[in-house]
Amino acid sequence: MKRLASEVLRDLQIRVARLEKSAGKPMFHAVVYQETYPAPEDEYEDYAPEAQSELVAEEKIDSFEELLEFIDREVHPLATWLEWSSSHPEVNGSRHSDWISSEMETDYRTGDRIQYSFHMNPYRGVELTKDQLKDISTYLHIRMR
Repeated sequence: MKRLASEVLRDLQIRVARLEKSAGKPMFHAVVYQETYPAPEDEYEDYAPEAQSELVAEEKIDSFEELLEFIDREVHPLATWLEWSSSHPEVNGSRHSDWISSEMETDYRTGDRIQYSFHMNPYRGVELTKDQLKDISTYLHIRMR
């Protein structure tokens, strides 16, 4: 179905107005969490206490370039990054935003299992392109489908 030029123009004006309204706000609220899964107290026990979550890094980010700098400085050195939260990742402030999880590691001093997660948390109207998602995946050595 064809749309009239006036409808397309109106939709573009609404989108520009939304973007202008959000101008001056950061694009992302990047956050890295560490989830610690305590080891069972008894080696024969299969129940372990609930995971404990701890904020490791957090920053409000104004551009994709700053997001890459945050990844380089705070995310990449923490762990071996494993996968996106879905097989077709999307980072979209209007609807849905996937995150990235690290491999589960063991703290050999305590027996606890540790996993990190990186959330980009885009603000409304911010959306990463497939190429940008691929750049992030390549840098963190994550395979995208």
